[in-house]
Amino acid sequence: MSNYIFITDEVRFETLTMVSAETIEEAKTKYSEEVWQIVDFLLEDVETKTVNASFWEEYFLDLVSNEDGSWLYEIDEIKKLFKANLEKDFSPKIAKELLNYFFDREKSIEELTDKARIDIAKVQVQKLLDDNFLRIYPLDEMRSIS
Repeated sequence: MSNYIFITDEVRFETLTMVSAETIEEAKTKYSEEVWQIVDFLLEDVETKTVNASFWEEYFLDLVSNEDGSWLYEIDEIKKLFKANLEKDFSPKIAKELLNYFFDREKSIEELTDKARIDIAKVQVQKLLDDNFLRIYPLDEMRSIS
C-alpha cells in the first residue's frame, strides 16, 4: 500500500490530501469518493444545473451556440443529444440518471445514486488533473523533494 498526496491549486490556499491505495488509479477513485467534502466548488458546479461555466457545459456545448443561449434543437432532440454526450464519460445507465437529474429542477443531488455521484467526482478529478488544477504525487516522491 502506498500513500499519494493530492494538491489542489486554489486561489486562496492549497489543500493537501493524503490517500492510501495500491495504485494511482485506486488513489484517484478514493479521492473522488471524498472530493465534494474536500473541494466545495465541485459540488456546487454540479448542483447549479446551468449550462454556462459549470460541470454541465461541455455536455451542452454543441447543443446551444446562440448568444442568447437559445436551443438549437427541439427538447426531445436536445435530451437525446445530451444523453449521447454524457455517455462519452458515463455508462448509459448513469447518463440517463444524470439527464433526469438535470431536467428535474426539484431533484437534489442527494437523490443521485452513490455510483452516479462517485462517477461525477471521478470525471471532475480527471478534468482537474488534466487542467493542472490538481496534482498527485506518491508520498515517497514528496519526501525526496524536501
